[in-house]
Amino acid sequence: MCLIDIVFILDSSESAKNQLFDLQKDFVQNVTDRIFQMKPVKSHMYNVKLAGMQFSSTVSIDHPFRDWKNVQNFKEKIISLGFIGHGTYSYYAVSNATHLFKTESRKRSVKVAFLMTDGVDHPNSPNVQGIATTARSLGIHFITIGLSKKTVQEEKLRTISGDSSSKHVLCLDDQNLV
Repeated sequence: MCLIDIVFILDSSESAKNQLFDLQKDFVQNVTDRIFQMKPVKSHMYNVKLAGMQFSSTVSIDHPFRDWKNVQNFKEKIISLGFIGHGTYSYYAVSNATHLFKTESRKRSVKVAFLMTDGVDHPNSPNVQGIATTARSLGIHFITIGLSKKTVQEEKLRTISGDSSSKHVLCLDDQNLV
């Protein structure tokens, strides 16, 4: 049995207002559907738990792993998320996701965080590099997704995910993303 714990981290900052926040929620809905349509490979079975959170100048863990019941319940929670506004503090998103995995994820699970952001942090946001390195050393795999190709700071997304500069940066406005 392959245990997979996934947290979706939505950017709820001022730069994500209007359609970008709704695009993130749509992305989570679509990926959730795809995850639960996966067919087991050979004799492997998957057991997936999802969590959802959003960040701005504050972090809101709207659906922790402990609240996981089923896909419908999770999708309803994501659709109902309200927009926070304010500045972008990626450091707090990564640190809260790390804490969530430490306290609620299952032992021996594959830990994946989908972090959506433009990468443009508020000037007062602590540097995200140290906390991202720590999170990855704990076995958390970050998949960073830029909100828009027009405004994304690719280097910041690479810092969080640990990807090399030769790897393509994913963006929410890419129609083939899901």
